[in-house]
Amino acid sequence: MRWMLIAALLFFAVGTTAQTTLDRQFPEKPEAITAMPYGGYAHDAGTSKPKKRADEKSPALTPASPSWIPHPILFAGPSFVGNGYQELAPSVGAGLMLNSNRLMSNAETRYVNVRKTNDNTINNRKGRERFLQGRVFYKVRPNLYFGGGAQWSETSTTNYTKQSWRPTFGGGGDHFAEDWSYRWQVLYIMPGTDWQNAVQGPEVQFWLPSPASKSHFFFRQVLGMYEFHTTVTDRTDRRLTAWQTADRHSAGFLDFTFGWRF
Repeated sequence: MRWMLIAALLFFAVGTTAQTTLDRQFPEKPEAITAMPYGGYAHDAGTSKPKKRADEKSPALTPASPSWIPHPILFAGPSFVGNGYQELAPSVGAGLMLNSNRLMSNAETRYVNVRKTNDNTINNRKGRERFLQGRVFYKVRPNLYFGGGAQWSETSTTNYTKQSWRPTFGGGGDHFAEDWSYRWQVLYIMPGTDWQNAVQGPEVQFWLPSPASKSHFFFRQVLGMYEFHTTVTDRTDRRLTAWQTADRHSAGFLDFTFGWRF
């Protein structure tokens, strides 16, 4: 009798499980069966949406196809500046980015609304910085490139204006991981025609996500670490010029920009 009771309970449990399985496979309310574009079928009860492919990645994790068509970019953000400037200043800029199979190119113009607060002059109430940059790189590997270019800068204040051209050289790389992508870049900025201060030093960039991805949005951080000498005021005075060029200083700049690549 006991064994018959146990058998009846087992039979009831198996029957219930089977019925539940059948109910899931064949519900009382009809459902539309939709053929998915990537294979397989999905039940459509009218409210559900097709699920993404398991291997489908976001644009920030997907490398963009190389092309000879340049993409315009717009960017803006705060700049933390030193060397006698106001500590925090807004900046805005625009440019073009090219990413082909072997060559990369960046051309940018940038405006920084910043003034000098400690430059040993008086009544220096206004100021600005303007930049033009052009750089070309060659890809020695898919994720590594080297190259250089030139850049122009102008410092304009109420009391004076200084401008110069500088050559640049360096390299960087684009990396794509499972959960994120980024670009690093290290350049050295030469003094060029800047005989007044001979500003020079390394510039380190970090992009997130990589601008080589399909993402339109990007964040860029630029750290500049420069050294220079006291401003040369009269090159005909050799003793004064020798003292001024021997008086060395250092300064740092940190830019945070948020941009959009079209």
